[in-house]
Amino acid sequence: MVEKGPEAYRTIGEASKEVGEPSYVLRFWETKFNQIKLIKRPGGRRFYRPEDINLLIKIKNFRTSPSTYCQKR
Repeated sequence: MVEKGPEAYRTIGEASKEVGEPSYVLRFWETKFNQIKLIKRPGGRRFYRPEDINLLIKIKNFRTSPSTYCQKR
């Protein structure tokens, strides 16, 4: 398999592996965080930009940080 460049768009499966979360979690986060600006093709396929991947990683790190709920708000 050919390695994608750092600026290449990722499918939801590739994004899921890179972020370390299942694809259903990424789809859920799409509904909760409107900052995620992925591209949806007419067939429904999702493509994540590098900026989206970075944002998803930040969301994951934020959710798994040991701070309390009140501190996160």
